[in-house]
Amino acid sequence: MAGALLTVGIVDQATKVYAEIAERLGKSKGLMDAIGQQLVSSTLRRFQTQTGPDGKKWAPLSKSTLKQRGANAKALQASGRLRQSITFRSTSRSVEVGSNLIYAALMQMGGTIDHYAMGKVLRLRQVEIERKDGTTATVTRFAKGKHKIAEARQVEVAAHSVTVPARPYIGLSESDQRSISALAHDYLMGAS
Repeated sequence: MAGALLTVGIVDQATKVYAEIAERLGKSKGLMDAIGQQLVSSTLRRFQTQTGPDGKKWAPLSKSTLKQRGANAKALQASGRLRQSITFRSTSRSVEVGSNLIYAALMQMGGTIDHYAMGKVLRLRQVEIERKDGTTATVTRFAKGKHKIAEARQVEVAAHSVTVPARPYIGLSESDQRSISALAHDYLMGAS
């Protein structure tokens, strides 16, 4: 899994004992699947509450983003792809929770996107636009859409970068740790 990933290792002594006993009884894959499902659910709730595993609120959206998406927009939910990509993979000894989206790690840890660093050069084009009154004008802009290109030459502009604040959505909260211990206990005792 590329992007952002959390691998859960069993750390508290009681859960470790339960996991070892479950493994000896041949039930550990089922336990790891249950833990994976629990952690995916917990991660998805963070998109609703806009908080990290540590309980801290995510950084608010910038004014320009709110202007673009609307006043009620929420972080990490522009298209819903990141939320929908959260999944888990388990073995009899571990669980990995994460996303395979290329930008998942950036959203988790934050960072700066530099278009030059991404192998892209931003270029301006002179394009011909039609005004509401029917006249045309030639303007310099990033050409997209159905504009006619008035001039084929491109002009290189200064590097453009965007800084994205960290908004951790993957991780173990205290509640997750308690849930994992309870799942291990219940699974071993036959409740699951």
